[in-house]
Amino acid sequence: MSEAVPAPADDDGDVLHIPIGDIAPNPFNERDMGDLAGLAASITRDGVLEPATVCTATAYLEEHPEHRELITARYVLIFGERRWRASLMAGQRDLPCLLRDDLADSTDLQRVQFAENYHRKQATPIEEARMFARQAKGGMSYRQIAAEWGTAASHISRRVALLALPHDVQRAIDAGQLGADAGRALRDLDDPEQQSAAWRLIEATGIHVEEAKARVLAGPVAAAVPASHSETPAPDAPAASHSETAIPAQKPAPLTWDREDKQRQAAAADRQEACKHWLSKELPPAEQLTPILAGALLTPMQQNSAHTLALAWLRATGKQGIDVTPAPAYFQTVLDRDDEQLHQRAALAVALAAAELRAASKRRPVWDGRDIAYVKALQDHAGYVPETPWERKQLNA
Repeated sequence: MSEAVPAPADDDGDVLHIPIGDIAPNPFNERDMGDLAGLAASITRDGVLEPATVCTATAYLEEHPEHRELITARYVLIFGERRWRASLMAGQRDLPCLLRDDLADSTDLQRVQFAENYHRKQATPIEEARMFARQAKGGMSYRQIAAEWGTAASHISRRVALLALPHDVQRAIDAGQLGADAGRALRDLDDPEQQSAAWRLIEATGIHVEEAKARVLAGPVAAAVPASHSETPAPDAPAASHSETAIPAQKPAPLTWDREDKQRQAAAADRQEACKHWLSKELPPAEQLTPILAGALLTPMQQNSAHTLALAWLRATGKQGIDVTPAPAYFQTVLDRDDEQLHQRAALAVALAAAELRAASKRRPVWDGRDIAYVKALQDHAGYVPETPWERKQLNA
């Protein structure tokens, strides 16, 4: 009687049809799976068109023994968890999978997981930040990380900086409710509670990030969410008089952060960097400052917000000259000083801040000549280059 011949071992690169129950999700996968109903319907109709990628549990646990209690199946997903979960929903018995034990190493595994999402344009800014931070923690420089992903080192540093924001702000960026550039702008506020307060203002009222920062810096009264944005009136609120029409309080509609919103946010963040660059340099002759100063003086402006933003810029560049807060006290002290250079720099900061708040306001969807003059001044004096299609369209309108 002949002996049974053992089945050949599976090799890396083989495509296997693995029972659904023999596959475990990957503990490193932090992605939100989103709505799987559409994918499940597609799998029911057409099957799984692209194999998932797995490694054996044995290979995985050799690299990650700390996950031993989490891995109870024969295989571990490397990527393709949405396909696996949708197949479960669709009642599939097995899943086509590409075997890759060579990717069980922690560095390769996380890099390949992220690469699939990154190159499919599915990764959120926060997911990018986490991956870049993990690579940096593993010893790679920002320049090396940038070379691997085909981007700039400045992009890596900006993304990683998002991880210093409070968790509620990170969640908003991850969900697409707040742009990454707006989130980065919130880091100008030193206190995480102030950063969260500014985000709550943006969420409730739809104001620009710079106005939200200015209100938070101005104090609790200015930073309070308007009563009209409360879900219910206060129990002891006075009744409306007969001469007034009572308007029921409504919860604001969720903000829609479409492409134009993101471009406006990005342009505003770039202009602010240009303003700070201008303020950090030696000032041009006084006659060259006249147009920008006149534009601020002769145009209605949000003085408190402009003062607060201007002081934040001066402090960021180390050009405030004197260490006095809040903003009203600072500018009064500047006026009392016999320092012409400080007067000019403070006046320029306020003029630029007023112009920026005006240009960034969503209440004005189309720029006028004063906004265009402000941006052209940044081009002339700070080397500013408008990069977003939205801003270039405004300048060429």
